Amino acid sequence: ARAVVATDVDPRAVAAARANAALNGVTLEVQQRDLLDEDVDEDVIVIGDLCYEQPLASRVLAFARRQRGTVLAGDPGRAHFDASGFERVAGYEVETTADLEGRATRAVGVYRAR
Repeated sequence: ARAVVATDVDPRAVAAARANAALNGVTLEVQQRDLLDEDVDEDVIVIGDLCYEQPLASRVLAFARRQRGTVLAGDPGRAHFDASGFERVAGYEVETTADLEGRATRAVGVYRAR
């Protein structure tokens, strides 16, 4: 990629993205903003685990379905991820925190919006 932009509404996530980029020696523009009601002009949009509550899931999925570029969404089997209009393109077993998830690993799917 020639340029990468990360966005989040949570200032802690923004700080974490900046720190991660610095630790890995990559250039990354990070913005604290909510873009879910916008149409963005990007070739690839990556969405990670945002369907953990219904109001947010509805906004995220509507955003993903109306974009023109390639949209990839990662989902670890959340109850509010509606895969209609998406195709599963990959799957992974991901280590997780037993305190939060009640298990050591979780099956995660990567989906592409059609």
